[in-house]
Amino acid sequence: MPTLPFPTGTAPARESGIFHHDPFPSSTREDTLAPEPAAWLGVGRPPHRVGEYHVRVIIRVHHLQEAATHSLIWAMRAQPQAAQSQPGSPEFTVDFALVATEEQGLPVVHRIAEAEWRRVRDIDPLRSSDSLSVSPPAPDVFVADTTGSFYALAANRSAPYRCSAADEAEYYSKGGDYYVRLHCDYDNHAYYQATDVGVLDVLRGCAWCTHVLVTNSDNSYHPDFLLHALSPQADLVTTDFIDHGERVVVADWRWGEVDLGGVLASKAVVMKTGGFIASLPPDAGPQETHDNDYWFVHRGLELGATTALVHKLMFFHN
Repeated sequence: MPTLPFPTGTAPARESGIFHHDPFPSSTREDTLAPEPAAWLGVGRPPHRVGEYHVRVIIRVHHLQEAATHSLIWAMRAQPQAAQSQPGSPEFTVDFALVATEEQGLPVVHRIAEAEWRRVRDIDPLRSSDSLSVSPPAPDVFVADTTGSFYALAANRSAPYRCSAADEAEYYSKGGDYYVRLHCDYDNHAYYQATDVGVLDVLRGCAWCTHVLVTNSDNSYHPDFLLHALSPQADLVTTDFIDHGERVVVADWRWGEVDLGGVLASKAVVMKTGGFIASLPPDAGPQETHDNDYWFVHRGLELGATTALVHKLMFFHN
């Protein structure tokens, strides 16, 4: 099994919390006590019922997009329920792993997880078993185990991939300030290092996972995205999508036509690639780290991944 060349951390645990030993205590409902962070850190736990397929949705969370992340979780959580009404559709379940791409996002992902765990605890048991309810009967939101020390190390590791003055001049000549911001202002290599912590959780411990979807917290999806992406039963599946509300992109595997959140990958092909950083070419620079989603797909294709293109508008890249 591939391993990542960096350690993960351990978030500090609270001294008290009703979820430390039993996430659903039968005799105690102390609303003043918060769930303990250790409960939702890392690999996660199997859902109450696992479908024929199980998709781990890894959400890269920006620290200013807390509300958007909740909305994305709720929308994606409803997709298996919606698919049940369509005859012959594959049976699938989902859960979620939150990745803070920057250190200031750590308290945000923990607040989101705590809120989602509280929400499950507070659901009336009868409602959670209702066939019309999209509320999970068990917690389904987890947090990739990174700490502040991880981000400092990630920044050091990404230093060789950052823009030089010559790089900035080249990008400015190609696309002005916008192009410079995309490739030079963001530490894309460090962001993908953090993403790979969530990927490693899938590879090392999510035995119930069959597929992985990595997305950003501001993306959105057609309610049938997962249904259509799972139906071809291929290692890599992508759909048509709208890019920043301006351009309709027809599904393809060419550079410039692939976006991170629009590709559903089998766990098998993710394991072969070793993740995102491992998929970068040996001579990678700022351009390649920005386009790491393409290089992940490219590596999967090199390794013989089966593919499918779904020519339906299913994904909205923001």
